Amino acid sequence: MINILYAEDNESDVMLFRLHCKKSRVINPIEIVGNGEEVFQFLEDNESPDLILLDLNMPRMGGLTCLRELKKDDRYRHIPVVMLTTSDKEEDIVKTYQEGGCSFLTKPVQIKDFDQLLKAFGFYWSLVKLP
Repeated sequence: MINILYAEDNESDVMLFRLHCKKSRVINPIEIVGNGEEVFQFLEDNESPDLILLDLNMPRMGGLTCLRELKKDDRYRHIPVVMLTTSDKEEDIVKTYQEGGCSFLTKPVQIKDFDQLLKAFGFYWSLVKLP
């Protein structure tokens, strides 16, 4: 089972994410933090997750900065990082991959589309082999 850390500052998005995870029968342990700085605090205080989801725009430390810092640190470089955000800007996508992100997912506006995204996401990560 893959342990997930999700950095998201918007409480409404967190509630929707949890609701969709429940509806999509996602059973993975998921920890939620509010920004990139809290990602590093979590990593210092806990066992490293198997996967990190980052929102792009967060206060104090945004997703791209967090991703860049994670990939510079030998302790965390191996953790796959997925950008899960409302952006669909080409420059955000390019920067995510340039900084070492393994995927870029745009949060759908429609609820049924978000459910489908999480189901596909869950299926994909159930097949991935991690170190």
